[in-house]
Amino acid sequence: MKYKLYKTGKNLVSGAFIVAGLTLSAITGTGIVANADGEATQNPSIVKTQITDGLQSNGAGLVYYESGSMVKNKWEAIGDKTYYFGSDGQALSGLQMISTDSGSPQKYYFGSDYTLQKNTTFTINNQTYQADSNGFVSILEGLVTNNQGKSFYVNGQKVTSQWETVDGNIFYFGSDGQAVTGLQTIGNQQYYFGTADGTDKYSLQTNFDMPINGVTYHADDQGQLKPKNGTIWGFGDSTTVGWNSYNDGSQSYDAYAAKNLGKLYRNTSAYSGTQIGNDMVWMTDQAVTDNNFSQVTELVIGMGVNDINFGDGKPLNTIAQIFQDSIRRLHAANPNMKIYVLLPQGDWWQGSNNETIGSDGFSMNQLRDMLTQVANSLGIQVINAGVVTDQNHTTTLPDGVHPTNAAYQAIGEKISNVIQNNPINNYHDTYQNYDLGNVSGYVNTLAGWRWLENGLVFTGFRYYMGTYYWFVNGARQNEGWRTAWGHLYYTNADGRAVQGIYNINGQNFNFGNDGTYYMRSSGYLYDGSSQNGGYRWYENGQLFTGFRNYMGTYYWFVDGVRQNAGWRQAWGYTYYTDDNGRAVSGTQFIDGKLYDFGNDGTFFERPLSGYIWDGSSQNGGYRWYENGQLFTGFRYYMGTYYWFIDGVRQNAGWRQAWGYTYWTDQDGRAVEGHQNINGQNYYFGDNGTFYLR
Repeated sequence: MKYKLYKTGKNLVSGAFIVAGLTLSAITGTGIVANADGEATQNPSIVKTQITDGLQSNGAGLVYYESGSMVKNKWEAIGDKTYYFGSDGQALSGLQMISTDSGSPQKYYFGSDYTLQKNTTFTINNQTYQADSNGFVSILEGLVTNNQGKSFYVNGQKVTSQWETVDGNIFYFGSDGQAVTGLQTIGNQQYYFGTADGTDKYSLQTNFDMPINGVTYHADDQGQLKPKNGTIWGFGDSTTVGWNSYNDGSQSYDAYAAKNLGKLYRNTSAYSGTQIGNDMVWMTDQAVTDNNFSQVTELVIGMGVNDINFGDGKPLNTIAQIFQDSIRRLHAANPNMKIYVLLPQGDWWQGSNNETIGSDGFSMNQLRDMLTQVANSLGIQVINAGVVTDQNHTTTLPDGVHPTNAAYQAIGEKISNVIQNNPINNYHDTYQNYDLGNVSGYVNTLAGWRWLENGLVFTGFRYYMGTYYWFVNGARQNEGWRTAWGHLYYTNADGRAVQGIYNINGQNFNFGNDGTYYMRSSGYLYDGSSQNGGYRWYENGQLFTGFRNYMGTYYWFVDGVRQNAGWRQAWGYTYYTDDNGRAVSGTQFIDGKLYDFGNDGTFFERPLSGYIWDGSSQNGGYRWYENGQLFTGFRYYMGTYYWFIDGVRQNAGWRQAWGYTYWTDQDGRAVEGHQNINGQNYYFGDNGTFYLR
């Protein structure tokens, strides 16, 4: 067979190469060559090309060859993966519209690996799609179950914070688009989602009674929940919070009461450290605007102890006015609830007791009486738990204010008994004017007569009925020393400042007769202070700082108080007082050092130098000192030089000093002249210099 070629004398190129993305393979076999006449003849060494079928990769993606031809506009299943190759032969990716066999267009989604996606969801431009088992794609609509639970889609958009009804079941989808489950608060209402047996976790439950977290709820036909047995609202301080420092798992007494009665407990109005005087108004503001307050069936108010211990001077009348007015506002916000006033358990804070007058001028017992009076005037039930008593407060109220967990439980039992046995609301809105305004003077308050200044209890002297009286937190004090205006005063058993010569505990004091009442006396006087047996030194009625001669010696005082051992500076000199506060004299060892305070009755410290008896164990108790320090070296004494080491006079031996060599004899004196020492002659001069020549 002969073929005509376009070019003579050229062999076809053999080898493998790519043409338009096609793989060509070199195959050895019979080929056609041209002879000298340009005629074609067969040549076995000529290479034929062959295209490999199957999936191939090119610069643009994937292509597929079948029988040597590129597949176009066609589906191909390769293993468990499905591809579609478009009009250009490239495998498609992303969202695509492809005509079905019937000619109608259908959406499909191909992944980044070009494979058809099935049984999945995906989002494009904030719109969510789903692909079915055939890969048919549609915009996601309706209820969808996912790994997190259930979601609801409208036109591919996930519904959030919205109710939806599906096949008669009602769902609520939260801010994350997931159907909520269990007990939920939506808006101002509570709802429960999911059946009691757990077969359905997400649908709204209606028309049922169910215990949830220990509280029995009733759901109406709208699914709105209300505690079947009501809600207790705790209003108060740290005891309403249920706090203590004992790490015993304490809870509020109101929480225990609610548990006993199967009621819901809310402690939204429970804050540690709060007072009636300073905090009840804003706590009431907060409560009456709370969306849940209208559902409260019982309000338990328990506070007041902090007004006693940490108040800012408001008298009991002001506290009563705030208490009454706040209760009236609370009732007006929810007329159907029953209000209970729980009396404080007691006050033994830092050694006080229920009779101790606190910083607002009243005691715990007076506070309880006021709370009872206000509650009774409003027809409110008072709860006096009686769990904590004078006899057991160290175990029931260890820190003086906060109950133990066992005491909280017992108080809660008392509260629940009162609520159970007194179900009728007898409230009547009776107003009483308790407030005294900004009055100043000696006023009869709910806590008794108190001195007020601008409506607040006063501490200090006030002139009343011809003399001065001393008040503390408004209460007139009785007998005792008082300090005011830089002077010292004394009030008698009636609380009046005394004057003239007045005998106190067997000692006469001078308080003047000029209507000034302050003490003029001088000396070591008994004033009942906490130090040195109640004595302090006064000069003209003023507490004195410095030395005063007393019983034959000098004592050092600071603010009238006799000091004990220590160094003192006075009159330009230095002194030392011993453990009894007396100035020392003579030589004294202080902190291992010897000092000289003289023996002439002057007591001041002076330089200590010389051969001084200090009771040491050597040389008869004498040692040499220089400025109070034990001395090492030569010192001239009684006509010659002696050698000392740490103050101790040494005996026979060689000595080095001032660059010379010396010898001291057995008495410690430096020798001179010719001396035989250990069989050898030495010369130490005869001019009083004593050194070896």
